Amino acid sequence: MRTVVGFNAILREMNLRVDELPVSEIGKRFYVSRIAKNGARNSYIKAWIILGLFSNMYYYNNQMLVFSFQEKIISGNNQIRDFVHISLENYLVALCDLSVLYEKVNMIRLGIEKSEFEEVAEALQEENRESIQYARTIVSNMDLLVGLKDYCFENRDYKESTSGNSERTMRLVLRFFENIEKYMDKYGIKIKAERLNRFIFQDNQAIDIAKLYSDLFVLTTQDLALQEQLEQNEKAAEFVLEFRKKITELPKRWNHGDNNAAAWLQIRTRTAEHVKQNLDKLALAIQRYHGENKRLPVNLNIEALCDLYSGVVDLYVKDKGATVTDEMYQEYVRLVKVQNEMKTEAR
Repeated sequence: MRTVVGFNAILREMNLRVDELPVSEIGKRFYVSRIAKNGARNSYIKAWIILGLFSNMYYYNNQMLVFSFQEKIISGNNQIRDFVHISLENYLVALCDLSVLYEKVNMIRLGIEKSEFEEVAEALQEENRESIQYARTIVSNMDLLVGLKDYCFENRDYKESTSGNSERTMRLVLRFFENIEKYMDKYGIKIKAERLNRFIFQDNQAIDIAKLYSDLFVLTTQDLALQEQLEQNEKAAEFVLEFRKKITELPKRWNHGDNNAAAWLQIRTRTAEHVKQNLDKLALAIQRYHGENKRLPVNLNIEALCDLYSGVVDLYVKDKGATVTDEMYQEYVRLVKVQNEMKTEAR
């Protein structure tokens, strides 16, 4: 879910008359300012706390989702993370200790001192003491957690008709809380599902967690394609940066093996993956030449090679088996000839 869009959804759910954060263009970095010391300040602090309750920071490693417990929603230069991952499980765990959200959100970047945050957090804890105690009871019973997880999974479905995906998600959240109540009751632990579904933020005004989660989930599904595209762009940029370093920077160490890129490729092997592999071999050969001769090959065209590599990896991150264009292939055949110069001088 786009972080700023989710934050604004929380503000709307709180139904407070405060200005939402501006939503930047897709892919453009967004920097948050310190919260002004006016009547809206308290509301913004609470909205950031609620966002922190639901959010996980994450990254992808070999296409696997990995959660990061070291990163913050707002970085040290006040840039907001483009996306966060949301979950109900995270909501319950974070509810146990609101104090950790100061560092998780990085509230100091919003101009909020620890003492001010603690004052707001303590008020929220007092208003929500019953649901917080429920959350602590659930999380602290490690012997029951595995069974609870299995019970919720087995009884997760909601079979009655709904008006759409948004209502269905709301019903599933309520079913999740009801399952917790029923399962814990079997072991003599009393928990009220309706209290878990209410988060009071001021003067007995409460957020309906099922509705809020449904709204955030809808935003998440809307952002999936965009998120995937941005992640592909970032991955491609990292590939190109590493490639450029190999063919331009004088190395301290290099691969002494023979790394020969194919001078030409059969039609069936002109895939993004195969062309990238050969360009990577060429980069290693150039790096070795640079290290041994303390200069780059005379006929090396750095910008043309990087442009070609960029186009190839743009295809590669989307579909490794995609066929490169005829123009790309002809450019590859032309540029890979720099190997001949390196081999001639080696003899």
